[in-house]
Formats: sequence, structure tokens, C-alpha cells
Amino acid sequence: VLFASGRQDVAAGEIIALPAAPGGIIELELGFLLAREVTAPPADPAAALALAQAVAPVIELPSPRVFGAPAPGAPGLVAANILADRYLVGPRVSL
Repeated sequence: VLFASGRQDVAAGEIIALPAAPGGIIELELGFLLAREVTAPPADPAAALALAQAVAPVIELPSPRVFGAPAPGAPGLVAANILADRYLVGPRVSL
């Protein structure tokens, strides 16, 4: 889950400043843009897919705020979505 507040809209060729942090990373993902807010779990995979209006390449710039802290482990990072911060969205493809 990436929140709207983290979206970075940049022009082609623009340089994005990344915070200095040991082991800084980027993540390349496919992002599904939803047609509406999801208020309950979908009943099945087809219902989940029906919620998506488009797919787009996404470059996520995770937050380094946990670097240097005791490692919470992968399941904890995913469950808390603790690294979500900024991201760039490429061209959309309608579904």
C-alpha cells in the first residue's frame, strides 16, 4: 500500500534527492490504481481485479527511518508497511 501523500510527480530528466542512509534502496513494482476506495476485503480474485482501473510501473523510494534500528524482520516490515514513503508512477495502462 502506497499512500497518495508519498506520490512524487517529476518531469523527465528531473533529479530526485534521496536521503543519505546506509544501504539505500529502490524498489521496482507494478502498481494497481484503484477505481474506488476499498472498504472491505474482496470476495474472490475476480472481485479484487474488478477494483483496479489501471496498472502502471512504480519506482518506490522506501524510507530509511528504520536503518540503524533493531531489525524488526521481514514479516514485521510488511505488516506495518513501515518503509512506505515516496514513489514515482509511470504511464498507466487501463484494465
